[in-house]
Amino acid sequence: MKHTAKYLILLTALALVTISCKRTEDDIFSENPVTRLNNYASETYSQLVAASNGWEVLYFMEPSSAGYAIIMKFNEDGTVKMATKNPVSSNNKYVTDESLWELIKESGAIISFPTWNDVMHAFSDPKSDGIGLGGDYEFVVKEHSNSYMRVTGRKNGAQIFMYPLPADLAWEDYFAQIDATNDRMFTGNNEILFNLVRNGEKQPVRFEDNYFGWSVGDTAAYIYGFITTPRGISFYYQDGIEVGDKLAQDFVFNDENTRLTCINEGIDAYFEAYYTAAEFLKFKLGEYAAWKVDNNDLGAETKTALDDFVTTIANSSTQENQKRRITEFRLKQNKSKQYQIEIVYRIANDIKSALVNVDIVFDGEKMTLTYLSADDNAQALFKRSAANDLDAGIQKFKNIFEGTYTLQSAMGGTLNMSAIRLTDINNSNRNLRVNL
Repeated sequence: MKHTAKYLILLTALALVTISCKRTEDDIFSENPVTRLNNYASETYSQLVAASNGWEVLYFMEPSSAGYAIIMKFNEDGTVKMATKNPVSSNNKYVTDESLWELIKESGAIISFPTWNDVMHAFSDPKSDGIGLGGDYEFVVKEHSNSYMRVTGRKNGAQIFMYPLPADLAWEDYFAQIDATNDRMFTGNNEILFNLVRNGEKQPVRFEDNYFGWSVGDTAAYIYGFITTPRGISFYYQDGIEVGDKLAQDFVFNDENTRLTCINEGIDAYFEAYYTAAEFLKFKLGEYAAWKVDNNDLGAETKTALDDFVTTIANSSTQENQKRRITEFRLKQNKSKQYQIEIVYRIANDIKSALVNVDIVFDGEKMTLTYLSADDNAQALFKRSAANDLDAGIQKFKNIFEGTYTLQSAMGGTLNMSAIRLTDINNSNRNLRVNL
């Protein structure tokens, strides 16, 4: 036993001596820090300039802001061409601009845009308050590859994702696809409710200027900024909508354009319309909003009847300054809850209005419209449309508007109800579109 104990003590001592004599750690990197930084920056640079059609940049000014899409084409000569179409830096017009860019090696790779570019610097210009919109013009590269990059704003830390643009996609077509996304859900739909459905439970949410929000009691408790893409919408990285213990961030349209569905793994969430077409038309009439007949989007028979009515009235006077030129038909409700069709017309430079009272009965997604009466101005127009025959003029008006109609969104799908098509249940050639 004594020999065994001595042997163990000796082994322990030798081990301690061995450990204490090793004064350097194994190098877990095969290269020194400077070489690693140079390689990291070189790889990033090569990937940036390799995208032949540029990068789709999903730009957020700061974590709580709405986001906007930018295209950037990085060139080896140190120039960058950018394009966008958004309300902040381009007044919702497609614009391009060129400036300089550089890749800074400073404890990592930093993409910098040191000279002014109209597309980007409107977001980062500090303006007189020293803050401006709070965006960045320098970005720290966090992840990089040929197919994806994640960068963060150097000042405000907003996470920004970048993806190579398909080589065959024209830049203007890319933004046209974003316009199509907006038309399918948002155009003309500001301050409108949607249903957010999470794990089968519905939550009414309000859309306004690239934000979704909803209240708890009287408190606006949840506000989420998002970015519109050709595919749908994406919420800010690490700030998506809570679904259980996960975050829903990326939503795309289903084939029927009736839902915007989350595609993040393991999440059951989607947006759908809060109102049906009939519900929304009736709701907005109740708010005294006017639905304007789109004279350029009519069924064949409706167009024939309307054109005859408008043209005959205009030609009923031979003197140019006495012609009644109809400019609009508006479906609305007055303060006494009477449904009306307002005929807006012009005599020379004077704008006039004629009111026709109508009855509207809603039945599910159907609506029956019936003529009731007309004010003096409307009766005068009716006479002019039918050689001074009031009854014949009223019949011409009825030929345009009376009928029982089915109602559906005119924007495609069911998500955007800012334009509604009324189609006669007995004759599909009798249809008209009304816009908010």
